[in-house]
Amino acid sequence: MIVPGSEEGRNHAPLQEKTQRITQQICKTGNTIFNIKNIEIDMDENVFVPISYINEARREALTKLEENISQTFKRNDVGVGVPDDPSSKLGCRGRQPRQPKISILLNHLNSQTDYTKIEDVQNIYIPFKYFVNREYDQTIANICNNFRAYIYLPAITRPIYEDMISENIQGVLGTQKIEGIIISSMSQLELLKGIDIDNLKLVANYTINIFNNSTIAELGRMGVTKSTISPELDKDAINSIRGGMEREVIVYGRTLLMTSEYCMIGSPKSCNKSCKSGRYVLKDRMGFEFPIYTDEVSCNSFIYNSKTTSIIHKELDVEWIRIDVLDESVDNINIVVQKHKNNERLEGEEYTSGNINRAV
Repeated sequence: MIVPGSEEGRNHAPLQEKTQRITQQICKTGNTIFNIKNIEIDMDENVFVPISYINEARREALTKLEENISQTFKRNDVGVGVPDDPSSKLGCRGRQPRQPKISILLNHLNSQTDYTKIEDVQNIYIPFKYFVNREYDQTIANICNNFRAYIYLPAITRPIYEDMISENIQGVLGTQKIEGIIISSMSQLELLKGIDIDNLKLVANYTINIFNNSTIAELGRMGVTKSTISPELDKDAINSIRGGMEREVIVYGRTLLMTSEYCMIGSPKSCNKSCKSGRYVLKDRMGFEFPIYTDEVSCNSFIYNSKTTSIIHKELDVEWIRIDVLDESVDNINIVVQKHKNNERLEGEEYTSGNINRAV
């Protein structure tokens, strides 16, 4: 772009200095994906080019280039066979509001706690490691006899944990009243092959990254009957997921941010079980504390968010809401349950609404 200027507006800088400045402005691609090289400028010495013109031309060119590239990668609808739901076109507001049922994940059990005092909850998810620890036999039996109990498998497992599952799960299913199994990775479907689970419900955990109807359809073909939708989705994306299976959304709990292969609290070579007592956190430079928990089976460490997610579900068209518990007392669990049952959330600096109002 060459713009002649008036005599009084002309820039009388040397030609080389002008071309260098123009080159610098053209190469300022900012946060775009582009990198401009090999620029050739042909201009007369008595020409004035306003920097604003150069910037505008660059922005317009990069925008059009990005649009052209995006068009070449446009997806085609492959058709995943998700059943059409006419009511989904109306949005959540176009249907009669439903009252979701409630599930609870007890990440950490206390053998001295009476979990039968938990109220208004239908399902309880229990990590598998507690089913093979004799210390929790009575606690597990009480839960299984008073709620619909599910075996919860962790997303990341070492061979020692996988061996424990393979060697003990059939016995657990034979002695306890189990409603279903929560799978947290696709490999666990292979792990469960050869085990009689025909009468059990399979639930896909959010760690399988359930983002769309394609995932729902494929999981349905694999025998999954309920899915926990990814907490990374906003409410519009959640309501767009359909496909003939029950959907569940986590409305309360600290989000698991990281799983470490190593114990951050003690030493595997000389473990003194210090993780079983006390409270351990990582503190960042802003003073936020991220709780650390461990798995005594494989000595993995789990780092959770400094804030607890608590969201209102009234605009979410789902059949189930899930409450994730770490070390809350039964009294506190019941407060959380009643809050979310009544379409309310917990307020305060220690709580966050997560991604529910944000686009992915």
